[in-house]
Amino acid sequence: MSNTHVEQIKATLAELPNSPGVYEFYDDQKKVLYVGKAKKLKKRVQSYFQKEQVSARLKVLVKKIHSIQYTTVGSDQEAFLLENNLIKEYQPRYNIQLKDDKSYPYIVIRNEPIPRLYFTRKKINDGSEYFGPYTGVKQVRAIINLAKELHPLRSCKLDLSEKKINQGKYKVCLEYHIGNCLAPCVGYQSSSDYEAGIATIRDILTGKISNLLNTLTEARNKATEELKFELAHTYQKKLEKIQEFRRPSLVENLDVEKADVYQILHKTTGSAIQHLKIREYSVVFSTINQIIPKLHENDEALLLRAIQKFSMADNMQDIPPIICPIEVDFPFSEVMVPQRGEKKRILLMMRKNLMEHQFKSKSNVNEEVLEIIQKDLRLKSLPKHIECFDNSNIQGNHPVASCVVFHNGRPSKSSYRHFNIKTVEGPDDFASMKEIVYRRYKGVLNKGEALPDLIVIDGGKGQLNAAIEALKEVNIYDKVAVIGIAKRLEELYYPNDPIPLMLNKRSPALKLVQQIRNEAHRFAITFHRKKRSQHFTRSALENIPGIGQKTAISLLREFGSIEAIKKASLDDVEKVIGHKKAQLIQAGLE
Repeated sequence: MSNTHVEQIKATLAELPNSPGVYEFYDDQKKVLYVGKAKKLKKRVQSYFQKEQVSARLKVLVKKIHSIQYTTVGSDQEAFLLENNLIKEYQPRYNIQLKDDKSYPYIVIRNEPIPRLYFTRKKINDGSEYFGPYTGVKQVRAIINLAKELHPLRSCKLDLSEKKINQGKYKVCLEYHIGNCLAPCVGYQSSSDYEAGIATIRDILTGKISNLLNTLTEARNKATEELKFELAHTYQKKLEKIQEFRRPSLVENLDVEKADVYQILHKTTGSAIQHLKIREYSVVFSTINQIIPKLHENDEALLLRAIQKFSMADNMQDIPPIICPIEVDFPFSEVMVPQRGEKKRILLMMRKNLMEHQFKSKSNVNEEVLEIIQKDLRLKSLPKHIECFDNSNIQGNHPVASCVVFHNGRPSKSSYRHFNIKTVEGPDDFASMKEIVYRRYKGVLNKGEALPDLIVIDGGKGQLNAAIEALKEVNIYDKVAVIGIAKRLEELYYPNDPIPLMLNKRSPALKLVQQIRNEAHRFAITFHRKKRSQHFTRSALENIPGIGQKTAISLLREFGSIEAIKKASLDDVEKVIGHKKAQLIQAGLE
């Protein structure tokens, strides 16, 4: 940052008002880096330029700021809406991932004489009805399929004005013949009947399912009384479809008819927000959205963005009460933070759901995150190539080790390596670690392969020192950064530094190191279990008198398991080990 830019920023900071507004940070190319809102612009923007910043991510942003622009507004609500519009317009790199509208489809009832029902990713002001946003196309298609099963709807884009229908401009198509449409285009279905179907679908999309169920039940019962059994059966099928779609009520004792509930959870494998839609005391929709927090975004900021995203469908109008685990400053609706009772139970249930949720692999670790890792771990270069080592044994038996490789924050499974410990007797983790690190990089050097930017050792100072000895023996100690991670408190150890580094539990650097360490542990354990199983199986064969190690290995290579050997015929076994030994095997396994 040049002196000129520094002076400009200082001048801007000095003139900032203590009023609500929106601020924009620009880089040297006049590209928007970040958009934020504040109740007091001066206080909020000045906080970015404090000498002591706790967030490494925030430091990265501040270094890139070359100019600041701001807009004052009359209220918090106006600031909220303006910030949302600017984020959508500019798509700033440093705002969180919930900014991208393309990921969130809507269901639309088209403003037409004979309305179509379909999904879209663009919400425009054309008089049509939009429902959503939803977090995935799969959910949207399920709802649309349900709607069309209840009431066949047209899918064509014809102009079905009353004039053109009366003029006989159209003919029935294949959709009519296969039962997907009732041909309103030729007058086979009246517009009033078609609109009744649209009204039913509208009730489903708005969560008014109870009234719909009551109406259909009454219609079914009336048809039954009038002995119109075929019609009654049709109503019954529709009832079953809706009841199948409707989620079991989990909120029977809730004292609000409708609410939007949000829960957030952070794990080492990722972070996610769950959103529940409660309508008529029932859960009508539930979505889980994985997120990547950026910069200074805390839980309040993340939840606020999620609430904003899902509330924009109604243009901030008629938003139901919000239930959250923490206080959130959302000016368009009541926000409740329950401490006990049914609302608290729902939040706990959602937290459990998120705990069980299988997070997607963080395969999108970008250069920005790697820069943070470089800063937090005090590395000289960007850690694009990371290797991690772990060993596994039970009381010194069947000792094995693993090496996992990550490129640009992503696992490179084709580069993973297993090791059988060859030179170490008994349960000696330090000596085992030294052996595998030595063998790994001796081989890398012999093959002329690239060295990693960072080596991670699963263990504390003892394992780290053993790895350092190996690196010195292959003469690469001063060429590669190496750290150890202890399991108990997740401390990071550095060579020749007795005091470990303790990173924030939410640090991207710590999370990535933990992910790599866990992957190395998983890979080592899997190999150890496989080797131990093979040993036990082979031992069972070797315990048969007259059968040695070589014979046992030959049989297992051919048949794969003892069970397969048992099922094999004597002739098949003879082909591998001969008649005499085959008879011994057959007798020994009976």
